[in-house]
Amino acid sequence: MRVLLFPLVCGVLLSALPAASFAASSFEKSLAGFPESYRVILREVHKKHPKWVFKAMQTGLSFPKAVAAENSGNNSLVPASTSYSYIFKSHANGDYNASSGTYIQKDGGFCNANKYAVSYFMDPRNHFTDGGIFQFEDLSFDPSFNVDAIEVVLAGTFMHKTKPTYYTSSGATKTSDETYAEMMYAAGKASNINPCYLASKIRSEIGSTPSGSVTGRNSSYPGIYNFYNIGATDGAGAITRGLAWAANKTAGTYHRPWTSPKKSIIGGAEFLAATYIGQGQFTGYLQRFNVNPDSNYPVYQHQYMTCLSGAAEQSYSSYYTYLSNGLIDNAFIFSIPVYEDMTGEKDNSGSLYTADAEDQTAAVALSFDINVRKGPSQNYDTLGITLAPGTKVRILDTSFTDTFYYDSILRYPNWYRIRVKQNGETYTGWVPCGFMKITSSVTVGRGNYTPPVAADKGLEYRYVSLTPNTVTVVDDTSLKFTSTGNARVIAYDSTGRFAILNYTVSAKAVPQTTTKPPTTQPTTKPTTTKPTTTKPTTTKPPATQQPTQPAKPTVAVVQNLRQTDAQTDAVTINWNAVPGATGYRVYRYDSVAKSFQPILTTSKTTCTLKGLSVGESVMFKVKAYLDAADGKTYWSEPSAALTAVTVPQAPASFKQTDSASDTVSLSWKAVAGASSYQVFRYDNGTKAFQKILTTAQTTCTVAALSPNSTYRFKVRALCAMGSSTVESELSAERKAYTGPEKVTGLTQYSTTADSYRLTWNAVDNAAGYKVYRIEPQTYAFTLVGKTDSNRLRVTDVSAGQLDVYVVKAYRKAGDFTSYGSNSDEYLAAACPAKVKGVAQAAASSSSIDLHWQPVSNASGYTVYRYNGAEWKKISTVTGESATVKSLPSGSIVKFRIRAFIRLNEQVLWGDYSSTFNGSTLEEKPAS
Repeated sequence: MRVLLFPLVCGVLLSALPAASFAASSFEKSLAGFPESYRVILREVHKKHPKWVFKAMQTGLSFPKAVAAENSGNNSLVPASTSYSYIFKSHANGDYNASSGTYIQKDGGFCNANKYAVSYFMDPRNHFTDGGIFQFEDLSFDPSFNVDAIEVVLAGTFMHKTKPTYYTSSGATKTSDETYAEMMYAAGKASNINPCYLASKIRSEIGSTPSGSVTGRNSSYPGIYNFYNIGATDGAGAITRGLAWAANKTAGTYHRPWTSPKKSIIGGAEFLAATYIGQGQFTGYLQRFNVNPDSNYPVYQHQYMTCLSGAAEQSYSSYYTYLSNGLIDNAFIFSIPVYEDMTGEKDNSGSLYTADAEDQTAAVALSFDINVRKGPSQNYDTLGITLAPGTKVRILDTSFTDTFYYDSILRYPNWYRIRVKQNGETYTGWVPCGFMKITSSVTVGRGNYTPPVAADKGLEYRYVSLTPNTVTVVDDTSLKFTSTGNARVIAYDSTGRFAILNYTVSAKAVPQTTTKPPTTQPTTKPTTTKPTTTKPTTTKPPATQQPTQPAKPTVAVVQNLRQTDAQTDAVTINWNAVPGATGYRVYRYDSVAKSFQPILTTSKTTCTLKGLSVGESVMFKVKAYLDAADGKTYWSEPSAALTAVTVPQAPASFKQTDSASDTVSLSWKAVAGASSYQVFRYDNGTKAFQKILTTAQTTCTVAALSPNSTYRFKVRALCAMGSSTVESELSAERKAYTGPEKVTGLTQYSTTADSYRLTWNAVDNAAGYKVYRIEPQTYAFTLVGKTDSNRLRVTDVSAGQLDVYVVKAYRKAGDFTSYGSNSDEYLAAACPAKVKGVAQAAASSSSIDLHWQPVSNASGYTVYRYNGAEWKKISTVTGESATVKSLPSGSIVKFRIRAFIRLNEQVLWGDYSSTFNGSTLEEKPAS
């Protein structure tokens, strides 16, 4: 098996386009400063967004050295929680506790990232997608990003369309006469910063609910606000340190002290302009990775955040804001760093291969079933099968995920394409590599080692150790095995391509070759044989022997203590017989005395303890004893402890919690002592309940079902019993119901400036429909309306407003309302506002220059002229000005203008402007 690793760009592999086809264009000339591996991707982006401008920033920095610098100290952090992938986390000593399997936190739930993670987020080529590229956006002020656009960023937060009421230092309250969005727009304009960027940064710093930085109720600094957490350095007490900085009156810098939200928002913007954007760190990327050689701060220093993915996450926030406001095709300028010594600079479409990743096998490493998906992301549908704990698979290929949705890239960045046989069928699909443990290995000896690779087009592996106690990495490019045991490393390159290499380091294996050939030494030294000299021996009479004491008997420790049976009120344990033992004493842990207390003595190797409760856990130890001939009793050391459990209670409160067209979600009450649960579904073919999945959670979603159907389920609890489990009785049966078919054909009609109707195809068996509006930042669903027909009028919109909708059908089934799957997302718009402010900018004897105020989200404008009998369309423009020619001199000409939005193959028209009378100049007579 060859592990082939491909660069991921917008979910597809891009091939180089013929350079000649671009040579004459100004766009192609603008790419001259980029390596070809940048250009091939940027050309594709340009096709979608021809107004976007890309500028190469030559850093002059070696990319491997830049990665090493950003990976030093605690510069780059990722979430430490086990719900985030281990593959991005550092396993170096001081970052990881191998004995407990925990990552050492450096700051508030974050731990150090490894070089693989840093190189991925630093390589600009990984972010040339619609969402990722905005971390390279020039953050200077742009007036087209108005207050409405800022409100989109703030949607779902306490700041959305709100005028702040805040506390003074004396505890009194005041209410501002401006909304948060209006303050942010004013702050951006005054400091020459994109106001949507300010809103996005504030949101990422303080969240959707007020953090302690902005309540004004801190006991040490009452009435002080810090919306950007400036000065809130990492560690305990960060908020108070930030408020202390905001309260500092020194020279009144940045309008401090910040005694109101407005002062904080405006002063913080000035701080960002003065210390970041105005200092050469004018993109989100440069604030996260300061690699601008023209920055006023040394490279790799003065960086705004330690969260490694921070710039990328804020980039997606900006993208959704622009998309929702119809601004996505503005003439954005992107300043993109270029490094030296990057792999694949000329062509990044090659593959990487290492023989040590051939024919790998793996097994499910979790304690619950996992889904197999059709592609390398949680966004792909499942194949309809699950893998139980311990299931073995063949690894066919690897891939970096093709989805960056909020923090999913930190949870499931790397995927295996696997092959598995199940129920006589062979399946091929994708699973997160963090869910799997490689079971195959390559045997090596101690010493230096470079894995055999075949690299092409300038691509090469680098390495990160996952087990530094057995293998270390030398200069990023080779390995050194230091002790016997299991050794694992990540082989990677900066575009995310990877392989997990698994080794068994054996003392018997041939030592690895070093970079310096060994000097040959003779293996044995010649020896000189001397004749043996025999000396006569003198026999001495034996000394008088002292009587010896009999040896003290020893009793072996009891081995293999185990549970062999369980009932609802009793447990049975067993152990191996100890040779020569007279009997055994059984001890039970007493939680009051906090020690093991004897409960019985027996000559057998088994005992049953009764009178217990359902699902009760009991801890035992056993000692063997010997009644010796000297009349004494000798005892062994206690055995290892065993926790035994009675049969647990069957799960209660088993119910359906959700549904879609092809799924049902179930939940049940946790059972004390349960380590996992098994879910059963009734099979109409076998006329019996069959196990379909095992999970450690008290919820599950069952997929690959049919719409408008009823299914029967049961669940039972499992408690660990050594290497086996104790099963509860099956729960009461629960019926669950899938929803109707997925809604299709969503569209709009009867559109005005303040309302429109949504309509969709009717769904069989639907009792009604619910229409939801999607908040672009939080992806939260807000219910717009409920209807029993296939249409709904939306009235809570304003002129030119853009919103995304989904619709789902529902039906009544038993005691449950089951919902179908969401329709595809639909972007709707209200008609644009009436054009205002039409004026004459200039005129000649035969032409008039008109201009007018911009209309939110307008795709363009149509200009009409009255010819004395009717209004005639004379031109259509995309901007807010037009020149009308071929007019009679010295005449009054009537005009009116209306805006339009072109969306979903529809053209939505705004109202006509008021009639404007323009006038041409009198033509001067020829002299």
